[in-house]
Amino acid sequence: MLAPAPALPPVSLEAAYVEVRAAARPAEDPISILGRAASPAEKLAALESLHSSLPLAPQARRAKGLEAIRAVAVSPAEAPAVRAKALLYLGYAVPVVGDEGARAAAVIALLDSTRSPAYRIFALRGLAPATHDLPAVLEAPVQTTLLGLLDSTLSAEDRITALVVLDAFVRSREDLPRRRPDLVAELEARALLPIEADPAAFAARGLPGARALMIAVIWHSARNRAANGEGAALERASALLTRLAALETDASVKAQIAAFLAAPPPEPAR
Repeated sequence: MLAPAPALPPVSLEAAYVEVRAAARPAEDPISILGRAASPAEKLAALESLHSSLPLAPQARRAKGLEAIRAVAVSPAEAPAVRAKALLYLGYAVPVVGDEGARAAAVIALLDSTRSPAYRIFALRGLAPATHDLPAVLEAPVQTTLLGLLDSTLSAEDRITALVVLDAFVRSREDLPRRRPDLVAELEARALLPIEADPAAFAARGLPGARALMIAVIWHSARNRAANGEGAALERASALLTRLAALETDASVKAQIAAFLAAPPPEPAR
């Protein structure tokens, strides 16, 4: 014989509505999760959700979201994995936020974080996308910070990443020679002049990838200057690259130099 089914408590219409409402309750705002105590897994999921939603959000929410990410990125109370992810997403969020104050605070947080060996690589990876739409007031701090890092002892990965950021900074500012000749002069003094003084030492130093990126920085800066009427800057860079081509032993770097030297002159800037 079959046992009788257990008796179920009566379900009221009101209780049913409570259950439906609970099931349909929207997920918690990721900004709220980032602002309260939560597990690293919850914080990482909130960062992911906020990062993907910001480009389509209203501007006020973009600024609020950027500040929430910044607060997590700089907080020593957060788990290292959470801070690292926040630094990366902080840079990607900078170009989509119209609030200059929020953007400046985010970039300053990235620059400050490059001082920490534990978080430097994540801050540099965040700076790379942020360089494409920096507040003008932060152009000097960004370039000076990057050049300072490159003058210091860095891991191979940190050096390569810092050079990628510096090249992105230079290439995205074709008008920099006209607007900020002081920054162009600083780059010349700290990047170009030491190589001109001893090209053989440069060709024998470090990884080929690092040499290729430094050559790219010098070349793109010279082309920007030529586009703004300083043709002698490109002639000078070409002369240096010709000397380096004879000294370089890595085939890929030699090919890059050849491609740069064969490139047509830049169009005049408007």
